[in-house]
Amino acid sequence: MLFFSIRSFRSTFVLILLLSFVAGCKKTTPLDNGELQTDISGKAGSKTAYSVKIAENVSALLVQASGSEDVYLEMLDSDDNVMSVCASGLQCVLNSPSADTYKINIVGSSEYNGGNLVASWVGDSVSVLNNGIASKKLSGIEGTMHVKSIGLPIINGDVTFTTSIDGFVSIDVLDVFGLVVHSCDSTPCVAENVDSGDYFVRATGLQEFVDITLTVSWGGIESSTLENGEPLNLSGIKDQEFIESFYIPENIDGFMVNTSGSSDLSFSVVDADGISIGNCDSSNCFLTQPDSGLYYVHGFFNSSVVNAKLTAIWGGVVASSLNNGELSELLTAVEDQAILQSLYIPENTASLYVQGNYSNGILEILDESGNVVEGCGGNYGCYLLAPAKGLYYLRAYVSEVSSFQLTAAWGGEAGGTLQNGQLSELLTAVEDQAILQSLYIPENTASLYVQGNYSNGILEILDESGNVVEGCSPDAGCSLLTPTKGLYYIRAYVDEDVDFTVIATW
Repeated sequence: MLFFSIRSFRSTFVLILLLSFVAGCKKTTPLDNGELQTDISGKAGSKTAYSVKIAENVSALLVQASGSEDVYLEMLDSDDNVMSVCASGLQCVLNSPSADTYKINIVGSSEYNGGNLVASWVGDSVSVLNNGIASKKLSGIEGTMHVKSIGLPIINGDVTFTTSIDGFVSIDVLDVFGLVVHSCDSTPCVAENVDSGDYFVRATGLQEFVDITLTVSWGGIESSTLENGEPLNLSGIKDQEFIESFYIPENIDGFMVNTSGSSDLSFSVVDADGISIGNCDSSNCFLTQPDSGLYYVHGFFNSSVVNAKLTAIWGGVVASSLNNGELSELLTAVEDQAILQSLYIPENTASLYVQGNYSNGILEILDESGNVVEGCGGNYGCYLLAPAKGLYYLRAYVSEVSSFQLTAAWGGEAGGTLQNGQLSELLTAVEDQAILQSLYIPENTASLYVQGNYSNGILEILDESGNVVEGCSPDAGCSLLTPTKGLYYIRAYVDEDVDFTVIATW
């Protein structure tokens, strides 16, 4: 009997110790950067524990509670010492944290439910939001707060915050000390003259919202996502938003934005104030005489899209992609893609001639308002008589994967690319490529003679309407008796990769 009582006492004692140990080992939930914890509840005095693991080179950690006023936050270091970084009760900010694991407790000041908690941190190569990329889907009710970190590089322009559906959240931008440096009552939201550095973006629900995305975009001379004339790949799923940016410098006559490779997306071009601008259709948008500054391409995928192409191109007297008589860079396109180039035609130009060394597709000349003024096969060439002074675009469509180059030449009474009796610059061509040069013949000229120092290919003289008036072997030369006053083109075809020069005398 005594033995039974002692054993029973020992069992009860062990059980009490075990229950005490289990009660002291409450679950701690690790938090991911910017991921919201929802539907937290507890009694007065209860503590719900979370943790964050911070690596080196993090500039700030921000923890935000929302959904209930009947809670407050505690932050503890790895030794469970309470840190004095939660002055507001619902927000904790730790500036320049050491690499460590930190604990966050939600403490109930009275019984509560429907609480939310989010932690976000930012630093070198640590940022939840990236330029022009939509966030994961956000949901919540009125008052729900999502926090995402962002690192802004040196920029020259404004920072724009948009959501896939406007009007559901307000936006606060906070610095690494948790101070609000910019605020908007709704989206789209434009923050002007934001310094480079690390920030947090807090989106607060104005009403119930479900599966919206948040996108931050910025740009400038050094940090836009679109470069002049360079296609960008676009891929996404149905109803996904995309935002890209480009920066227009001073003294630009116009820009063009084009999508190709898929018709299952829609877009608009907006200025830094979020206002839609330009003359746009389903795949092109044009604006003449734009102000210098930052612009955005804001769009949605209407179905799942893989590798569509988005291109922005602009130009003027000093910023066009094609120069007179010079080849473009090597351009690579996939099936059904459009490649854009720009050129500027001066006053009193007699003719413009353009050509590409590809056969499967078309080549178009567009004016600065987006009107197609001439079209042709890429390897046949297009000409435009007496073009008005201003900006023009070349749009090359290909029907198969191609690598090619474009060339354009123009001139008038002031001359062309070739001067009487002078060698051209050194010209470089690849097999089956055409090189264009231009020259202007004055009145009462008795003869024109042209020659090239290459042997494998042909050399042609074309009038200003693109008609071939003479052809020859390049090293033998071509002559044209009593040429009419006006502009002429020299078109050099090569059968192999070669560097050469052309000379014309009249």
